[in-house]
Amino acid sequence: MDSGTCGAEGDNLTWELDSKGVLTISGTGEMKDFEWNSDEQLPDVPWKANLQMVKTLIISDGATSIGRYAFDRCPNLSSVSIPNSVTSIGDSAFFHCTSLTSITIPSSVTEIGDGTFEHCTNITNITIPDSVISIDSRSFRYCTNLTSINVDSDNSKYSSLDGIVFNKDKTHLECYPAGKTEKSYIIPDSVTSISLDAFKTCANVTNIII
Repeated sequence: MDSGTCGAEGDNLTWELDSKGVLTISGTGEMKDFEWNSDEQLPDVPWKANLQMVKTLIISDGATSIGRYAFDRCPNLSSVSIPNSVTSIGDSAFFHCTSLTSITIPSSVTEIGDGTFEHCTNITNITIPDSVISIDSRSFRYCTNLTSINVDSDNSKYSSLDGIVFNKDKTHLECYPAGKTEKSYIIPDSVTSISLDAFKTCANVTNIII
């Protein structure tokens, strides 16, 4: 069993990884934002030596954020529990977690960072709660089996139609799920702009009508 601290300065967060691959984050406050180690091609997280071992993530109530790169390159992570105390999910927090098939974003979260779920190739469906006011255009890039992103109807900034994400009044197309199987897509008349990478890796789409 390994353990240590993972809180931002002045915050009391600890981590513990048991022999069954359960990584538990306990305590209160913000999680640290971690750095990318370009020499090792790995994030500099406290559990870096055991990235392959992590299978289940449990974040206890009291944590207020998930740090940048926190669970990047955990290829066997298949179960994630995020409490309602978390308000932000950092850049690339779950990058390349290829065993994740689904994840529940709690209604407390307001920000989903750059590349948060990028390369999570086996996620098929994501629901965006009404609390979210910021989604980076690359949050779901290379999620090649993602067929639907559904936004809560009470969300004040975003909306969805047929599993595709728009701004609230559908004048801006945010993200087209890469796993949708339709060959042709007609962009709604209301749309006046499209996000960078909105159709990234949408290999099934052969025809787009504007």
